[in-house]
Amino acid sequence: MIAKHSPEPWKVLQHYSQGIYDGQIIVDAEGWNVCNLWHNNHTDDKPLIERCEANGQLIGAAPDLLSFVIEYLWAEHGEIMEGHEASCLSKEQLQDKARTVIAKATRKKNNHF
Repeated sequence: MIAKHSPEPWKVLQHYSQGIYDGQIIVDAEGWNVCNLWHNNHTDDKPLIERCEANGQLIGAAPDLLSFVIEYLWAEHGEIMEGHEASCLSKEQLQDKARTVIAKATRKKNNHF
């Protein structure tokens, strides 16, 4: 199965309304909206804002996570997913890619919309 999701990479951008940070927008490589994550722009609920930001990072990393899993299946089990090319990554390269993808899925960025 060939992936039909929006083209990667996806970016997580902070959204401001009237100068107040009120959520995040995830856009694809062409700048099209993939997802919006809003929180009450007048909230003092830091855990809610942090959860919204963490969800945005995870959603933004989804194509990279999918790519890693496909490469892992090929490298470790010889499985080639339909519509995807086989990868020739070493175990060390797979480990490095895993760390990179996990970092992307869990870090905060200061991109602005």
